[in-house]
Amino acid sequence: MARSRLNTVLMLGAAALLLPACEGIPGFGEETVLDDTSWSLFAIRENGVSTRLDPDLRERHGITFESDGALYAQLDCNRGQGRWSARETGPDSGTIVISGMTSTRAFCPRPSFGEQMAAELPSATDFEIAPRTGRLRVITRDATYIFERSYDR
Repeated sequence: MARSRLNTVLMLGAAALLLPACEGIPGFGEETVLDDTSWSLFAIRENGVSTRLDPDLRERHGITFESDGALYAQLDCNRGQGRWSARETGPDSGTIVISGMTSTRAFCPRPSFGEQMAAELPSATDFEIAPRTGRLRVITRDATYIFERSYDR
């Protein structure tokens, strides 16, 4: 009886030690289509109006999703970081949470979308990769951010 109880205590203790290792991992260990990918901002859609970025601006605005839950952002002349998690609801879509977003605060010359991205990405609720274009759509409370895949990782 005492040995059985000791085994139970040891197993619970081991589980408690391992649980924090799962924290921040999208879907608690489930891989998503966003793991270890980088994206450049292509366009922003707000109130039915789409603003397409020119190639120079695209290079200065982007996000990277690390498989350990870290998120890195190029916010024009600033850099940001935070945490992300996602749960796929379809083959190339799902829900997303972006939290703990922090960034440097240098003044970037206009036009710049870095401050807007830093402010709005934490309100993201859903993502979708468009089958025809391969573009990532991140839907936030006030806008839809459309990204193109970057392969220079």
